[in-house]
Amino acid sequence: MKCKEQREMKDMQIVITARGGYMAKGKCVKCGCGMCKILSKDQAEALKKKK
Repeated sequence: MKCKEQREMKDMQIVITARGGYMAKGKCVKCGCGMCKILSKDQAEALKKKK
């Protein structure tokens, strides 16, 4: 069952969408369902540096 709360992601990958935007895709740490979050370019670069 999907949880409706915002949680941490595990196995996160930064993906560039077809329209040129950025998106983080991963799995929920609690239930394991797929999650995605739309990011700005600055947020995506910050997450890449954090890894």
